[in-house]
Amino acid sequence: MKKYIKLLFIACLSLVVLNSCETYGKFEQEFSPIFPLCGEWRVVITDAATGERITPDPITIYTYDTADKSAAEMWLWVNSRTYGTKCKIACEPKAGTFSGSNVKNVGFTGTNNVTDGKVVLNGSDTPSGGKSDSISFTYYSSMTDKTYKFSGFRETGWPEDMKF
Repeated sequence: MKKYIKLLFIACLSLVVLNSCETYGKFEQEFSPIFPLCGEWRVVITDAATGERITPDPITIYTYDTADKSAAEMWLWVNSRTYGTKCKIACEPKAGTFSGSNVKNVGFTGTNNVTDGKVVLNGSDTPSGGKSDSISFTYYSSMTDKTYKFSGFRETGWPEDMKF
C-alpha cells in the first residue's frame, strides 16, 4: 500500500512541476501616448518677475493624457486655490515639450498661458542621490495676473525627495 501512495505522490508532483513550466510569451509594456510627459511631479514655484520662491515647500502637480488618448494634447493640473489650474494643453511627446495659449482653466476660473514646457529624461539629480526626469515651464494665471516658473522632477517615492 505504501508503494502505491508513493507512486501516486510522485505522479501528482510530476504533474504540478510540468504544469508550472508553461510560458506566456514576451510581456509588452504599454505606455500612455504622451509618455514621457505624463506623471506626478514635485515642483517649486517662483515668481517669474522677481525670482522669489512662492511655495515654501515643493508641491505636487500632475500631467496626464486625455480621455481620447490623444498624442497631441494633455492635461496639466496644479491643485492650488491661489495659482491653480486644470487645463488641456498641446504637447509633443517625442520632443518632450508642451504649451498652451489662452487655454481655459476648467478647475478654477479664467485662462492660462503655459510656455517653454519641457520634460528631460534623467534630467534631474534628486536629494536622495538618484536621477529622475525633470520638468520646467512658465505659467501665466489670469486669476492672479502673474507669471510663475515651475521646475522640479518626477515623483520618486523616496522620503528624502519630498523636500528640496
